[in-house]
Amino acid sequence: MENHWQQLWNGRTINFDELNAQDERRLISELKRIVGWDFKNSHVDVDEFRREYEYLKTNLRVDGGSVFEVGCGTGANLYFFRKDGFKVGGSDYAQNLLDVAEKVIGAENFVECIAGEASQLPTETKYDAVFAAAVFYYFPDTAYVEEVLNLMVAKAKSSVGLLRMLDAATEQDYLAYRRANTKNYDELYKDLPKLFLSKKFFEDYASRNSLTVAFPKHHMPGFWNEQFNFDCFLYKN
Repeated sequence: MENHWQQLWNGRTINFDELNAQDERRLISELKRIVGWDFKNSHVDVDEFRREYEYLKTNLRVDGGSVFEVGCGTGANLYFFRKDGFKVGGSDYAQNLLDVAEKVIGAENFVECIAGEASQLPTETKYDAVFAAAVFYYFPDTAYVEEVLNLMVAKAKSSVGLLRMLDAATEQDYLAYRRANTKNYDELYKDLPKLFLSKKFFEDYASRNSLTVAFPKHHMPGFWNEQFNFDCFLYKN
Protein backbone atom coordinates (compact mmCIF):
# COMPACT_ATOMS: atom_id res chain seq x y z
CA MET A 1 0.00 0.00 0.00
CA GLU A 2 2.51 2.58 -1.14
CA ASN A 3 1.06 6.09 -0.82
CA HIS A 4 1.81 9.59 0.43
CA TRP A 5 0.60 8.74 3.93
CA GLN A 6 3.56 6.40 4.35
CA GLN A 7 5.96 9.17 3.39
CA LEU A 8 4.28 11.47 5.92
CA TRP A 9 4.62 9.02 8.83
CA ASN A 10 8.20 8.19 7.94
CA GLY A 11 8.98 11.90 8.16
CA ARG A 12 7.49 12.62 11.60
CA THR A 13 9.79 14.45 14.03
CA ILE A 14 10.57 12.92 17.41
CA ASN A 15 11.42 14.78 20.63
CA PHE A 16 13.74 12.37 22.42
CA ASP A 17 13.87 14.55 25.54
CA GLU A 18 10.16 13.88 26.03
CA LEU A 19 10.59 10.15 25.37
CA ASN A 20 13.24 10.06 28.10
CA ALA A 21 11.09 12.00 30.55
CA GLN A 22 10.28 10.30 33.84
CA ASP A 23 6.83 11.90 33.81
CA GLU A 24 4.44 9.39 32.19
CA ARG A 25 2.05 12.13 31.08
CA ARG A 26 4.81 13.79 29.08
CA LEU A 27 5.80 10.44 27.58
CA ILE A 28 2.27 9.53 26.47
CA SER A 29 1.70 13.04 25.14
CA GLU A 30 4.80 12.77 22.93
CA LEU A 31 3.96 9.24 21.74
CA LYS A 32 0.53 10.45 20.67
CA ARG A 33 1.80 13.71 19.16
CA ILE A 34 4.21 11.84 16.90
CA VAL A 35 1.34 9.85 15.36
CA GLY A 36 -0.86 12.85 14.69
CA TRP A 37 -2.52 14.06 17.89
CA ASP A 38 -1.39 17.60 17.20
CA PHE A 39 -4.31 18.85 15.10
CA LYS A 40 -4.93 22.45 16.16
CA ASN A 41 -8.57 21.85 17.14
CA SER A 42 -7.85 18.82 19.34
CA HIS A 43 -7.78 19.51 23.08
CA VAL A 44 -7.54 16.02 24.51
CA ASP A 45 -6.28 15.66 28.06
CA VAL A 46 -3.55 13.05 28.38
CA ASP A 47 -5.61 11.17 30.97
CA GLU A 48 -8.18 10.44 28.25
CA PHE A 49 -5.71 8.07 26.60
CA ARG A 50 -5.61 5.96 29.76
CA ARG A 51 -9.42 5.94 29.80
CA GLU A 52 -9.44 4.94 26.14
CA TYR A 53 -7.17 2.03 27.03
CA GLU A 54 -9.66 0.87 29.67
CA TYR A 55 -12.49 1.18 27.12
CA LEU A 56 -10.48 -0.84 24.61
CA LYS A 57 -9.60 -3.54 27.14
CA THR A 58 -13.24 -3.83 28.23
CA ASN A 59 -14.58 -4.17 24.70
CA LEU A 60 -11.87 -6.59 23.62
CA ARG A 61 -13.00 -8.63 26.62
CA VAL A 62 -9.49 -9.22 27.89
CA ASP A 63 -8.18 -8.83 31.42
CA GLY A 64 -4.73 -10.27 30.96
CA GLY A 65 -3.16 -12.46 28.32
CA SER A 66 -1.92 -11.13 24.99
CA VAL A 67 -2.80 -8.41 22.47
CA PHE A 68 -1.51 -7.41 19.05
CA GLU A 69 -1.96 -3.98 17.45
CA VAL A 70 -2.01 -3.46 13.69
CA GLY A 71 -0.63 0.00 12.93
CA CYS A 72 0.79 0.36 16.43
CA GLY A 73 2.89 3.42 15.54
CA THR A 74 4.92 4.57 18.53
CA GLY A 75 3.31 2.00 20.82
CA ALA A 76 1.28 4.29 23.06
CA ASN A 77 -1.63 1.83 23.28
CA LEU A 78 0.66 -1.16 23.76
CA TYR A 79 2.53 0.73 26.48
CA PHE A 80 -0.59 0.59 28.67
CA PHE A 81 -1.21 -3.09 27.95
CA ARG A 82 2.39 -4.01 28.70
CA LYS A 83 2.35 -1.98 31.90
CA ASP A 84 -0.66 -4.05 33.02
CA GLY A 85 1.16 -7.31 32.38
CA PHE A 86 -0.08 -8.28 28.91
CA LYS A 87 2.15 -9.90 26.34
CA VAL A 88 2.20 -7.53 23.36
CA GLY A 89 2.97 -7.50 19.68
CA GLY A 90 2.60 -4.88 17.00
CA SER A 91 3.13 -3.95 13.39
CA ASP A 92 3.46 -0.75 11.38
CA TYR A 93 4.73 0.24 7.96
CA ALA A 94 6.81 3.12 9.35
CA GLN A 95 10.04 1.74 10.78
CA ASN A 96 10.90 5.01 12.54
CA LEU A 97 7.69 4.74 14.59
CA LEU A 98 8.44 1.13 15.51
CA ASP A 99 11.90 2.23 16.66
CA VAL A 100 10.19 4.57 19.13
CA ALA A 101 7.84 1.80 20.31
CA GLU A 102 10.78 -0.53 20.95
CA LYS A 103 12.65 2.21 22.80
CA VAL A 104 9.70 2.97 25.11
CA ILE A 105 8.37 -0.55 25.71
CA GLY A 106 11.65 -2.42 25.27
CA ALA A 107 12.37 -4.57 22.23
CA GLU A 108 12.70 -7.58 24.49
CA ASN A 109 9.12 -7.08 25.68
CA PHE A 110 7.60 -7.56 22.22
CA VAL A 111 6.46 -11.01 21.17
CA GLU A 112 6.56 -9.61 17.62
CA CYS A 113 7.46 -6.17 16.28
CA ILE A 114 6.81 -6.28 12.55
CA ALA A 115 7.65 -3.66 9.95
CA GLY A 116 5.51 -4.04 6.86
CA GLU A 117 2.14 -3.79 5.19
CA ALA A 118 -0.97 -4.72 7.15
CA SER A 119 -1.98 -6.92 4.20
CA GLN A 120 1.13 -9.04 4.78
CA LEU A 121 0.54 -9.62 8.49
CA PRO A 122 1.78 -13.09 9.54
CA THR A 123 -0.83 -15.09 11.43
CA GLU A 124 1.16 -18.01 12.84
CA THR A 125 1.53 -16.40 16.28
CA LYS A 126 -1.87 -15.99 17.95
CA TYR A 127 -3.05 -13.42 20.51
CA ASP A 128 -6.16 -13.26 22.65
CA ALA A 129 -7.15 -10.03 20.91
CA VAL A 130 -6.02 -8.07 17.86
CA PHE A 131 -6.89 -4.42 17.33
CA ALA A 132 -6.22 -1.33 15.24
CA ALA A 133 -6.86 2.30 16.18
CA ALA A 134 -7.36 5.06 13.60
CA VAL A 135 -5.74 2.96 10.89
CA PHE A 136 -8.40 1.73 8.50
CA TYR A 137 -9.09 5.12 6.93
CA TYR A 138 -5.56 5.07 5.49
CA PHE A 139 -6.35 1.92 3.50
CA PRO A 140 -6.95 2.33 -0.25
CA ASP A 141 -10.28 0.50 -0.62
CA THR A 142 -12.69 -2.01 0.92
CA ALA A 143 -10.95 -4.95 -0.76
CA TYR A 144 -7.79 -4.07 1.18
CA VAL A 145 -9.85 -3.63 4.35
CA GLU A 146 -11.30 -7.11 4.01
CA GLU A 147 -7.87 -8.58 3.30
CA VAL A 148 -6.52 -7.09 6.52
CA LEU A 149 -9.62 -8.07 8.49
CA ASN A 150 -9.18 -11.69 7.42
CA LEU A 151 -5.63 -11.67 8.77
CA MET A 152 -6.62 -9.98 12.03
CA VAL A 153 -9.40 -12.50 12.61
CA ALA A 154 -7.02 -15.36 11.85
CA LYS A 155 -4.45 -13.96 14.30
CA ALA A 156 -6.98 -13.41 17.12
CA LYS A 157 -8.10 -16.15 19.45
CA SER A 158 -11.25 -14.38 20.58
CA SER A 159 -11.75 -10.75 19.52
CA VAL A 160 -10.85 -8.00 17.06
CA GLY A 161 -11.23 -4.30 17.80
CA LEU A 162 -11.30 -1.41 15.34
CA LEU A 163 -11.23 2.12 16.75
CA ARG A 164 -11.97 5.44 15.08
CA MET A 165 -13.01 4.53 11.57
CA LEU A 166 -14.42 7.33 9.46
CA ASP A 167 -18.16 6.85 9.07
CA ALA A 168 -19.45 6.93 5.48
CA ALA A 169 -22.68 8.41 6.81
CA THR A 170 -20.81 11.56 7.90
CA GLU A 171 -18.43 11.96 4.97
CA GLN A 172 -19.86 15.25 3.69
CA ASP A 173 -20.00 16.73 7.20
CA TYR A 174 -16.40 15.67 7.78
CA LEU A 175 -15.20 17.32 4.58
CA ALA A 176 -17.13 20.50 5.38
CA TYR A 177 -15.54 20.63 8.83
CA ARG A 178 -12.02 20.10 7.50
CA ARG A 179 -12.46 22.73 4.80
CA ALA A 180 -13.75 25.23 7.36
CA ASN A 181 -10.89 24.60 9.79
CA THR A 182 -7.93 23.91 7.50
CA LYS A 183 -6.91 26.54 4.96
CA ASN A 184 -6.54 25.09 1.45
CA TYR A 185 -7.62 21.68 2.75
CA ASP A 186 -8.35 20.17 -0.67
CA GLU A 187 -4.97 21.22 -2.04
CA LEU A 188 -3.07 20.09 1.05
CA TYR A 189 -4.76 16.67 1.15
CA LYS A 190 -5.19 15.96 -2.56
CA ASP A 191 -2.59 13.18 -2.35
CA LEU A 192 -3.67 12.04 1.13
CA PRO A 193 -7.08 10.40 0.64
CA LYS A 194 -9.07 8.87 3.48
CA LEU A 195 -11.40 5.90 3.27
CA PHE A 196 -14.91 6.15 4.71
CA LEU A 197 -16.59 2.92 5.79
CA SER A 198 -20.12 1.95 6.77
CA LYS A 199 -21.31 -0.08 9.72
CA LYS A 200 -23.19 -2.28 7.26
CA PHE A 201 -19.86 -3.30 5.70
CA PHE A 202 -18.83 -4.78 9.05
CA GLU A 203 -22.24 -6.26 9.78
CA ASP A 204 -22.10 -8.09 6.46
CA TYR A 205 -18.51 -9.20 7.09
CA ALA A 206 -19.46 -10.54 10.52
CA SER A 207 -22.42 -12.41 9.08
CA ARG A 208 -20.31 -14.05 6.36
CA ASN A 209 -17.66 -15.13 8.86
CA SER A 210 -19.87 -16.29 11.77
CA LEU A 211 -18.74 -13.44 14.04
CA THR A 212 -20.69 -11.33 16.49
CA VAL A 213 -20.40 -7.60 15.86
CA ALA A 214 -20.86 -4.63 18.22
CA PHE A 215 -20.55 -0.85 17.81
CA PRO A 216 -20.07 0.58 21.32
CA LYS A 217 -20.14 4.32 21.85
CA HIS A 218 -16.76 5.83 22.58
CA HIS A 219 -16.56 9.34 24.01
CA MET A 220 -13.28 11.27 24.12
CA PRO A 221 -13.82 14.83 25.36
CA GLY A 222 -12.01 17.49 23.36
CA PHE A 223 -11.47 15.34 20.26
CA TRP A 224 -12.71 17.14 17.15
CA ASN A 225 -12.94 13.96 15.05
CA GLU A 226 -15.22 12.03 17.39
CA GLN A 227 -18.43 13.11 15.67
CA PHE A 228 -17.29 11.50 12.41
CA ASN A 229 -16.06 8.17 13.81
CA PHE A 230 -17.36 4.81 14.91
CA ASP A 231 -15.77 1.78 16.59
CA CYS A 232 -16.38 -1.85 15.76
CA PHE A 233 -15.65 -5.03 17.74
CA LEU A 234 -15.85 -8.53 16.31
CA TYR A 235 -16.11 -11.62 18.50
CA LYS A 236 -15.52 -15.24 17.63
CA ASN A 237 -18.48 -17.43 18.59
